[in-house]
Amino acid sequence: FYALPWFAQRGNGQAISVLQQRADSGTRVGSDFARRAWRYRAASTRAYAALMRKDTAAATAFAALPDTLCIACYVDRLHAGRLLAAKGKADDASVLLGQRLNTLITPMEVLIALERGRIAAKTGKREEAVRAYKLVADAWATGDAGLQTYVQEARRELSRLGG
Repeated sequence: FYALPWFAQRGNGQAISVLQQRADSGTRVGSDFARRAWRYRAASTRAYAALMRKDTAAATAFAALPDTLCIACYVDRLHAGRLLAAKGKADDASVLLGQRLNTLITPMEVLIALERGRIAAKTGKREEAVRAYKLVADAWATGDAGLQTYVQEARRELSRLGG
């Protein structure tokens, strides 16, 4: 299930379908807690299938994912925020992406900060954008080549915003 974003990005509907069937089966067995977790996975799988198809229902599907059933599903939260922003709901996206993560440290925090910076910059929230871009630039300043694209974007935006 951690590969769902990867499958969706690559258009692998077959893999998503297999996971959907597995999740749907899981909703019918086990303890109440286990069934709730499987329900989240099933809903998440449907959201990624919609995202893969570029279906406008993807935004609604991600927004409907219950954050209490998977408090560490940060990639799902990132996609939900992106989709909300793309639908013109920047304030909702900012609230979602501004929520504190439930771990001490995770690389997702930096990716979420980058998205917060993008949204804040588009909506004229300069200080918020500067804080977010600074976090990205500082966190991955010495990161590997794959992360330097994000650092360069953050630095470019910081320069543009005078931060």
